[in-house]
Amino acid sequence: MNSWKIFQKLTDALKLKMKKHKKITIAIPVFNDQEYIARCIDSALEQSSELVKIIIADNNSSDNTSEICQSYASKHDHVTYIRHNTNIGGFENFRYLAEQCDTEYFMWLASDDWISKDFIEASYDFLSSNNDYVLATATSAYYDADNNNFLFATSTSSIESNDSNCRAIEYIKNLTDNSEFYGLYRTSSIKLERHKVIGSDWLWGINTAFEGKIKSIPKALIHRNYKWNNPNRSAEVAKSEGLPIHQGEQPHYATALFSFFYFSNLPKKEGNGSTHISLAWEIFKEFKNSKSIPSELFIFNDCSKFFGADTTKIYLESLRNTLHKECNNILNNQPTDLTLNKVLEITLTLKTWQQNEANLENHRVSNNDFYDFVVNSIDNPAYICPIVPKISEISEELRFLVIDYLTHSIQFFQKDDLIDLYSDHLMGVLTYFNNYYFNGLEIHPLRMPAQKRRSLEYLINKINMISVYFSAKNVKSIMIERGNLLRNYLMVTGVAVDHQFSPKSPSAKKKIGLIAQSLNSPTDTYTSLPALSNLDKTKFEIVIFTLSIASADNISPMENYAANIADKVILLNGGTNSEIIECIRKEDLDAILIGNNITAVSNKLSLISCARLARNQISFNPSCVTSGYVNIDYYISGTFVEPIDAQDQYTEKLVLIDGPAHTRLLPVNEDFEFLTRNKREDGVTRFISGANFYKLTPNTIQVWLKTLKEVPKSTLSLYPFGPAWSNNYDVEKFLENLKKEAIENGISFERIEILPPFSNINDIRIYLQKMDVYLDSFPFSGINSLLDPLSVGLPIVSLKGNSFRSNMGASVLRELDLLCLLAENEVEYVEICKKLSKDPIFLEEVSLIISRKLKSSRLYDANWFSKEFEQVFNEILK
Repeated sequence: MNSWKIFQKLTDALKLKMKKHKKITIAIPVFNDQEYIARCIDSALEQSSELVKIIIADNNSSDNTSEICQSYASKHDHVTYIRHNTNIGGFENFRYLAEQCDTEYFMWLASDDWISKDFIEASYDFLSSNNDYVLATATSAYYDADNNNFLFATSTSSIESNDSNCRAIEYIKNLTDNSEFYGLYRTSSIKLERHKVIGSDWLWGINTAFEGKIKSIPKALIHRNYKWNNPNRSAEVAKSEGLPIHQGEQPHYATALFSFFYFSNLPKKEGNGSTHISLAWEIFKEFKNSKSIPSELFIFNDCSKFFGADTTKIYLESLRNTLHKECNNILNNQPTDLTLNKVLEITLTLKTWQQNEANLENHRVSNNDFYDFVVNSIDNPAYICPIVPKISEISEELRFLVIDYLTHSIQFFQKDDLIDLYSDHLMGVLTYFNNYYFNGLEIHPLRMPAQKRRSLEYLINKINMISVYFSAKNVKSIMIERGNLLRNYLMVTGVAVDHQFSPKSPSAKKKIGLIAQSLNSPTDTYTSLPALSNLDKTKFEIVIFTLSIASADNISPMENYAANIADKVILLNGGTNSEIIECIRKEDLDAILIGNNITAVSNKLSLISCARLARNQISFNPSCVTSGYVNIDYYISGTFVEPIDAQDQYTEKLVLIDGPAHTRLLPVNEDFEFLTRNKREDGVTRFISGANFYKLTPNTIQVWLKTLKEVPKSTLSLYPFGPAWSNNYDVEKFLENLKKEAIENGISFERIEILPPFSNINDIRIYLQKMDVYLDSFPFSGINSLLDPLSVGLPIVSLKGNSFRSNMGASVLRELDLLCLLAENEVEYVEICKKLSKDPIFLEEVSLIISRKLKSSRLYDANWFSKEFEQVFNEILK
């Protein structure tokens, strides 16, 4: 071997030895960054070559990055360049670099960043002298990537507690842009776990703080290009890392949830089998306090979006097991991180049970109601195992969460028997809170502590009775309990609920009012205003009150119609409950109609209607059940909708008009004409329903699927997501459940079509012309939704019920004398559908009867309806 080769070999060996004895690795991940990579490497080369070695990992760049990096590596002994044969992803490239590190200290340096000349030396000097510190961080100066203009700087904070939990929490409290990630690490502190979450660098940072102390070095400065002004940046990162797109839409929330699961499963070092559940919860709360995380959380749905259903199931099962273990430790006086109140806070904030999940196993295992309540809340919505805890046992800050949990409204049920279970539970909740707040007595005025009053107000706003509508039971008792709670709340807030009106002259003109939340409801307004539309103006004066208007500058067609039938229209917006009530009382009304539904939620109208507003107060078709209010005297209904024992279902005195309880105004702002169903010869029966999402009970769905099975050449179209009931539906869960039910019934889901909401009635009717048979829901029937198909000659199939709300379809068919379409039971319902499908002559005959009778029926006769109400007014106002 010649002398030159010997010299070269010795030189290479010396270089290798020098590299191995470096103290610090600067790791530069790069991909297609030819514009900035040279500046980045130059700043690394400015650091002490005695301390530093530089490794560049190129993620298979396609521009000139490779040539630039190779040039530096060939000129500098302490620079190593590695090029991957394929792009392994950004995260994996970062992790690859950490795995190559054989030095005591390590840092990542992004390829478009650069560091100050004394960055490494200042950081190293501190870490080498302070063994309990694992990371030295720097101030970050940000620049406009296009013009290189300085924008702003973010400083990191020293985190120096001796307690590892405190450090982890402090890290989140001080987190801004996570510049800490690009500090100098003690290599032993780095955990190279692969976290399938968009904020994995945040999780690495929390872990680092958990491992040891962090020092912010005054002299250290890192210069960075600002990229996060790009609104699509998170989505791009999620896509490049192969993560679900929902993580890119809510990166902070996804990272917070992942961090919670990660730390709640992290074993404690003592090895006693316990985990860091308390730490995990504090970290999550800090995320929630400082980052953009929704106020309403539902962990099963949220995690399914971020991590997939299978992973979510594993996460939740583990979390539930951990929480159960903590509860058992508490019960058995074993060591634990959590109190029962803390377990309750976690479960009620995250709602750890799957939405609408029906786990009927009873988890009560002790004689301690509060303990049983906490255990139940881990796995179940409140109504599954109804336990109402003593409020005194719950810490003050959790009482609102408890109210949320106890009154949580279920959008749809997986089994019909759960509807009655929910109704019974809500009855228990209302009874309990009536006793808790008012001791079961009406003693007023009643002074109440501020916190107690705030929780009462919160409860009032949370109560939602919609799910109760779908119980086949008599709901009078639960509506009375709700009515008492609202009445007592008004009195506690200073409202004079009761009022004595002075006598009026018998010969005076009768003054009739109608009050509505809005005069623009596509359902309530069109069926309530007919009651006043043709009253004899020589005998009656009409005053219409509304709590809101469409626009101060542009009156809507329905508002204009109301103004034309009334002597006076009064806008009641902006006042307190007491002021509004007094304003109405000043009109000295003989009677007032409640023109919107006051039985569903606790809005302004439902509260005001509790008070005595007129000498006589009247509820009617907008409210589908009894109000339960002391101050509502009458309920006006029709003989076609009420069963024989109907009075037992009302707190009001029931007054019946002869016929249907509804008349619908023809749209006052539309060119409305009665259309004709389109006929086809393809032999396919096209079933359709516009029954709202809430009305699609398990039994209704099962009967419709059975109909599809009995009529093989048929399809079913649904448009369940209209705005009349809600603006927020759990569409994904509904479709998932519907598909599952279809499969179990042997029905191809391709035969079912889910339509988006229609923009107006005419669009609905045009679509309905293409259909053959309309299916009514049960036990909550339709009315406005039924008049739409009838207006195009489309037959409807309905099921007879035992209440106003379940007989609305029956009343329509009775009015049209089409009892052949009214089923006595579910079997008959399917048989009627089969007959319409298999007998086109019968179908056509029914369609012709509808087209001939509907327009002249009382269903569109506002004059008849108004005269019926006039007769009722004359009777009750004697």
